[in-house]
Amino acid sequence: MHIAYANELKESDEGPWLTENTKNNFSELNKFRVLENMVNALDEDPAFKIDFSKSSVTGNDLQKLKDLCEEFSDIFSKSQYDLGSCLVGEHDIITTTDEPISTRPHRVPFKYQEEFHEHIDKLLKSGVLIKSDTPWVSNIVLVQKKDGGLRPCIDFRKLNEITVPDHFPLPRFETIMEKVGSCSFYSLLDLSSGYLQIRLTERASRKCGLITENEIYQMTHMPFGLKNATSAFARVMAHVISGLEDSVIAYVDDFLIFTKAPEFEKHLDALRQVFDRLRKYYLKVSPKKCILASTQMNFLGHTINSSGYSPSLSKVETITNLPVPKTLKEVRHCVGMASFFRKHIPNFSMIVEPLTRLTRKEITFKWEEEQQKAFEEIKKILSSEPVLVFPNYNEPFHVFTDASQTGQGGALMQKDKEKNTYKAIAYCSRSLSNSERKWPPVQIELGAIIYALRQFRPFIYMAEVELHTDHKPLAYLMEKAQAHPNLARWLIELQNYNIKIVHVSGKENLLADALSRAITKEDTESKELEDIAEFPVCLNLQQNEILNIEDYIPRITLKRQDGQRYSINILKEQEDDFEASAFAKFIVSGEIPKEIPTEDEENFTLAAANLELSNGVLYQKIGDLKPRLFIPASLRALIFDSFHSSQLGGGHMDLKKTLKKCRKYYWPRMHSDILRWTRNCITCQLRHSPNPPYRAEMYMVPSNTLFAKVGLDLAGPFPVTQKGNKHLMNIICWFTKYVIAVPVPDTKAITLARAFLTNCYLKFGGCTELITDNATAFTSEFFRDFCSMLYINKSYATPHWSQGNAVTERSFRTFHNIISKIY
Repeated sequence: MHIAYANELKESDEGPWLTENTKNNFSELNKFRVLENMVNALDEDPAFKIDFSKSSVTGNDLQKLKDLCEEFSDIFSKSQYDLGSCLVGEHDIITTTDEPISTRPHRVPFKYQEEFHEHIDKLLKSGVLIKSDTPWVSNIVLVQKKDGGLRPCIDFRKLNEITVPDHFPLPRFETIMEKVGSCSFYSLLDLSSGYLQIRLTERASRKCGLITENEIYQMTHMPFGLKNATSAFARVMAHVISGLEDSVIAYVDDFLIFTKAPEFEKHLDALRQVFDRLRKYYLKVSPKKCILASTQMNFLGHTINSSGYSPSLSKVETITNLPVPKTLKEVRHCVGMASFFRKHIPNFSMIVEPLTRLTRKEITFKWEEEQQKAFEEIKKILSSEPVLVFPNYNEPFHVFTDASQTGQGGALMQKDKEKNTYKAIAYCSRSLSNSERKWPPVQIELGAIIYALRQFRPFIYMAEVELHTDHKPLAYLMEKAQAHPNLARWLIELQNYNIKIVHVSGKENLLADALSRAITKEDTESKELEDIAEFPVCLNLQQNEILNIEDYIPRITLKRQDGQRYSINILKEQEDDFEASAFAKFIVSGEIPKEIPTEDEENFTLAAANLELSNGVLYQKIGDLKPRLFIPASLRALIFDSFHSSQLGGGHMDLKKTLKKCRKYYWPRMHSDILRWTRNCITCQLRHSPNPPYRAEMYMVPSNTLFAKVGLDLAGPFPVTQKGNKHLMNIICWFTKYVIAVPVPDTKAITLARAFLTNCYLKFGGCTELITDNATAFTSEFFRDFCSMLYINKSYATPHWSQGNAVTERSFRTFHNIISKIY
């Protein structure tokens, strides 16, 4: 019917809608564009077929089902660009200001340009995109799909900030389950790019502009990522199925058709009614995502069938499939995960006692029937009531996520206000592939959040969600104007959730941490000894004293420059220290020392959770990180001195850098100690260059790629070194502020070019812009030809104005400060 009607329009000169009145009517023109596309259909995708093997009917019933689908073949998309255009419910965007928001266009990488322009052309042909002169423009973010293809997305963050929210409700979970439970047949329909089938008003279309390097466009249909897209879509779908609520539920872009009668003809009638509505309103569904006439269906995180409904097995299989612990570390992870719910589990201490017994120092690790029984009991409890509770959609959700170098995990919870505790709704975890394990930490952590949100989407979509993570940089990342392409697609996806990021310490995130590691299999106990053996200790107690740990024995050897040696027994130092001995006693006996005040017992227990004894020596061990030696109070100031004041490892750096060095080791309240000592350092007070109390607001020069824009400058001459060098050339990346300091013997152009090529260009890839001052070496014909040969755009800072190459100049100030403090 869709095609026939479009052909009827095409046979006329302009179509019955293109009258003098409708030529200026944006909505009617919008309808015509999409209907015209039904005639000029794009190539069909063979993957867009219905999989009837998922149906529960056979024989004659199956044939009737196929005949029905063939009768309504026009409502099934033939490709991802074969979209409908709903004739009701245009979406409008109301903003708090009429001042247009705009952004500068991002460049499209050369290797993606052909595919990008092909995608734009297909959107133009499909009618959901038109050329425009709108002043409201947002940027396009290129996202690489799993198959290597390209998915352009629009970054609507600025527009969403000024959009007035729409709070149209989604159906209540309890209401849905009351309707769809205990039915004989179910069918699930998924609209093809559902949002893109909802038309925009002319005002909204103008606000949904997007900019490329050479053109401006505007959307005619509702794109993904708008603040109120879900509410608008839910409102339209409610109108579409009006009067059919007894046999169909629309939840976002999914239609669930259900019939309680055992006769299959009743279900066919219900399907026909829904198909007829889709045809009436010009909506299309994705055939490859359809599941028709099944006796069991996964919907909103639950499995529904004729017996009722229950949580989907995939939501609890992470817990029920936990492998049997084989090492002491795995036992501790298991007990720690269960401890998160100890207030909900009767007789918790008695249940886990066989496992906690294995963690005691005097007990040899041996897994027996008693431990196996306790382990199975824990899994049973964690995957059933009262721990796994029914979601309350009137209350906010809490998502806990964490990631390790081997896996990602998450837990969906809600808070019990009476008991002030969390109750779990579902779990999820996955192992990382070999390539994913090479990702930087922020990408792994953000990936864990995206993975958890996708797993819990049926519960949390459009709901208020507090996202708990122990990775601080994520909160900053959400506010960045630009992000790395690997993260951009995930940041766009986060816009569709009503989330608030809450930072929690690792000690408070035990469950998600355990889930992220539950899928791994640790090596034998020798691996732990190997970690300790490799644990580096190199402390400078005084100016001429060096400290190092020999192997993993609890003894520190002190060696002076005159060759004399004597030993410090670190075990004795810890035993003489009140804090270290208290923690050791608690780990061995499980008893909190009487000297610990009652109000500090909770903090003491949390701190002890990450401590362990090895050969009698106390270490802090967090996840897969190497153990950190617990430093007693008598040695803490000496360690600070070695990492702050020494010539080799110090340099009198600021709090942040000194603290990073000291964190090779551990002691409680380390941050406050380092802060106090750095503030009281006389040398720092005398030699630090003063910072002006007031500064004008600074703006970053745009650079969004590693070593794309590089600054280069010289300092010297200095006293000639043993290798004949007397100048220092600093190379700095404007994006990361990473500094490469290269000593050079002279300032000849060929010397500097060789140093730059060897230490920067060949190591970190080709840069596109090089910024220097107007020194003779940099303005020489040789250096200009050198840059031209490498396709580097050479830029010069304004003479006698150091701010022109400020990033590089600032690095020399830091160098001068360090050298002046040491010498």
